Amino acid sequence: MSATLKSTADGWQLTVQNQTPKAVSTAQLIVNGKLHAVGEIAAGQTKTVQITNDTGISLQDFVRDPASIFESVIQKRQSAFGRSGGGRIEDLPTASMVSSFIGQVPTAQGGVNFVAPPGLDLSDAVAHGQAVLLAWSPGASPVPPVNQFKSKRSASNTLWRVPVQISPGP
Repeated sequence: MSATLKSTADGWQLTVQNQTPKAVSTAQLIVNGKLHAVGEIAAGQTKTVQITNDTGISLQDFVRDPASIFESVIQKRQSAFGRSGGGRIEDLPTASMVSSFIGQVPTAQGGVNFVAPPGLDLSDAVAHGQAVLLAWSPGASPVPPVNQFKSKRSASNTLWRVPVQISPGP
């Protein structure tokens, strides 16, 4: 997965090359504090998208709503033996993307503090003017499985988190 981002008069021109054998079902670009939809990218495809300054949603808005769902799931998981459901996160692509920017959640939202291991939270990179491409590839893994046996259940999904250098335009 590779990407280039060039400044234009009214925004940016993003070129993404999916060099993997699996399609990307959802791709988003975070630049200038906003999240912009890139869409699907087929395996082996190169896609070019024009992004304007006035489109996209605020990164904080994108993170806030799913973070409140995370809090609800946490509360339900604490009493898992007395409940019949609700302790699961169903939207894996969005949850993975939101987790990559968990630092955007206001501290102590609803009494819950989220702690991210070093390297997971990309909020500082975006705050310092970098761009990040997030691309969700369902059923894909960049490396072969390590298990030497056939398992009854398995899942492999990949969230590509690609830092993108912003180059000046013409």
